[in-house]
Amino acid sequence: MPDEVASVGRILHFPPLPELPPHLSGRSYVVVEAACQLSVGQADELRALEPELDTFQPTPVGEFGLLHMDPPGPVPAHGDGMLLGELPEQAIDVFVDVSRAHGPALLSLELRHLGGALRPGAMAGGAVDGIDAAFAVFAAGMTPTEEATRAVTAAVDAVHRSLAPWSTGGCYLNFAERPKPGQALFGADVHRRLTRIKAAYDPADVIRANHPVPPAS
Repeated sequence: MPDEVASVGRILHFPPLPELPPHLSGRSYVVVEAACQLSVGQADELRALEPELDTFQPTPVGEFGLLHMDPPGPVPAHGDGMLLGELPEQAIDVFVDVSRAHGPALLSLELRHLGGALRPGAMAGGAVDGIDAAFAVFAAGMTPTEEATRAVTAAVDAVHRSLAPWSTGGCYLNFAERPKPGQALFGADVHRRLTRIKAAYDPADVIRANHPVPPAS
């Protein structure tokens, strides 16, 4: 895809719930998502797969939050992410196999293509100037009960083990729902800078975060 296109591939396993529409309840889908700055004619070329459901259309900025079909409010769920340096055919096969093996506990397993302004150096000036990876992975499931929590946790663990050969060892911060070392979130060089800043301005560790940066010793 050109830099004007951000694409996502997902496998969704919907549980058989009566509150879901009949065309979703108990079914699995491969979902291709894209956000692009192409002309309407160029964007129409992305429809070549002739999907069962086609929601690809010009979308105002105010509706961007709906594109990924996330629940509008808080829900009990567990998930975690990782970054991949490459995506050979073997990795795609593993991705599909682990999703099939752990559905429907694994409600969503997704691959996000990283390029354009996400490349390292493209966002110079901040602590994070890009993402040094080719793809971001995120796996998640609903956890309304303890039994469901165990199943989803096992499924997310399986995703990490299965895709480990292609992992960069890093994780996109917004997908890090489990504790991660700072190096995995920011890279070694940036993490060292952050620890020095922490030591200079917050040695008592007053400012806390889900993924804390310890002050340099």
